[in-house]
Amino acid sequence: MWQWHERAYVMMNKPAAVECSQKPSTYPSVYTLLPDPLRQRPGPGKILGVQTIGRLDQDTTGLLLLSDDGSFIHRVSSPKKQIQKTYRVHAKYDLSQQQKDQLLKGVVLNDDPKPVIAADCVLQEGSIFDLTVTEGKYHQIKRMFAQAEIAPRAGEIDRDDQFPMDLWRKMGELGVLGITVSEAYGGAQMGYLAHMVAMEEISRASASVGLSYGAHSNLCVNQIHRNGSEEQKRKYLPKLVSGEHVGALAMSEPGAGSDVISMKLRAEDKGGYYLLNGSKMWITNGPDADTLVVYAKTEPELGARGVTAFLIEKGMKGFSIAQKLDKLGMRGSHTGELVFENVEVPASQVLGQVNGGAKVLMSGLDYERAVLTGGPLGIMQSVMDNVVPYIHDRRQFGQSIGEFQLIQGKVADMYTVLQAGRSFAYTVAKNLDMLGTEHVRQVRKDCASVILWCAEKATWMAGEGIQIFGGNGYINEYPLGRLWRDAKLYEIGAGTSEIRRMLIGRELFAETA
Repeated sequence: MWQWHERAYVMMNKPAAVECSQKPSTYPSVYTLLPDPLRQRPGPGKILGVQTIGRLDQDTTGLLLLSDDGSFIHRVSSPKKQIQKTYRVHAKYDLSQQQKDQLLKGVVLNDDPKPVIAADCVLQEGSIFDLTVTEGKYHQIKRMFAQAEIAPRAGEIDRDDQFPMDLWRKMGELGVLGITVSEAYGGAQMGYLAHMVAMEEISRASASVGLSYGAHSNLCVNQIHRNGSEEQKRKYLPKLVSGEHVGALAMSEPGAGSDVISMKLRAEDKGGYYLLNGSKMWITNGPDADTLVVYAKTEPELGARGVTAFLIEKGMKGFSIAQKLDKLGMRGSHTGELVFENVEVPASQVLGQVNGGAKVLMSGLDYERAVLTGGPLGIMQSVMDNVVPYIHDRRQFGQSIGEFQLIQGKVADMYTVLQAGRSFAYTVAKNLDMLGTEHVRQVRKDCASVILWCAEKATWMAGEGIQIFGGNGYINEYPLGRLWRDAKLYEIGAGTSEIRRMLIGRELFAETA
């Protein structure tokens, strides 16, 4: 016996619908494309990836699938339909040479296997999105990680409303927690396009994990990297980038959501330290965070010019979590209320300049809106991942529902919306990368526009997915309802759709005055 890590082969006329690590028992589209005799749940088996490896010889047709515990092994003849392609399923098994030979019977291997992702609208190198070779390979790595480590747990995360804390270290090892951070602090020293794509792929696997990831890597880590002193960067960034510590940003309050400058959290200068009193509300990662970027009023009479950003650490005396909020969607991404009761914060913990918090806040919101756009993009792609296999498998009136023009029209609209949103989003991200460390106000309307478009379209697309699934879309065995609940958050968080429209109109008017 010897171990062969790439030894399960699927031979079918269409590729399987996932690329990495999906448990068929929780992800129906893995097996719904299979012939009738195989439409059964393959037990604990786990498909780790699908890759084109060659073709069947002229005399061979059929299908073969093995689960990772070896308990599900079938080869089925398909005399009615010539099988055109052969797919390799990455898995880990113990096989004898005889078993391996049997698996490969009739298979002509390619010299250079190429990845196959069914129903996948995501860019490849050389596609219309024109990724560089480095960006394309990095994208593939992030996708494989997200589908292997996160996607199989998405349903459980939603049901239990618990974030898998082990993912922070794993994401740190992958290098996605500090994508925009300099190598000197452990980061990848890449740009906002890479950051957006990471957000997209993680959100495609689980929107809840994606939201927490964005709050950590962009709202907290990127803010410290852009605005922190050298001492602050060296103190906080390495542990945040590695995943040892969790980050958050605290801006909103019970009475200050869209009107964030009306915040009441008070930071009173005591000479050498500040005394913070008040609360923050709807804070993503708040219950788990070790390091938080917190905005407070240092001189309330100055309005927006009297706001200061502080770095707060878990365990500071007087700082506590009042409650973890029970949400409609994004369950598992922990959201909480923070309370500050005479919290003494050293003056060295001021992020940026005293009374300069509004500038930090507003410029940070632009980057936040751009990067977080990857969230609804990932949700839209996940909808496509589910819908496209389903319209092949679901039969009504004696044919697949995908043969009906009304269904084709829906899918065409969904695909077009996704690709338009992705093109817009990547263009905005590339513009931010070209600007480098310089932030210009002109990007504000584009950052607001792209998340406005993608957020509203993600909710619409999830609704269309539910409609295509019909009764199945309305039961929790399928993920479409979760995707709809998750998508709705992006029409509210990081500025509501109404605030985004107001901002875009205001900026356009000011530019043309």
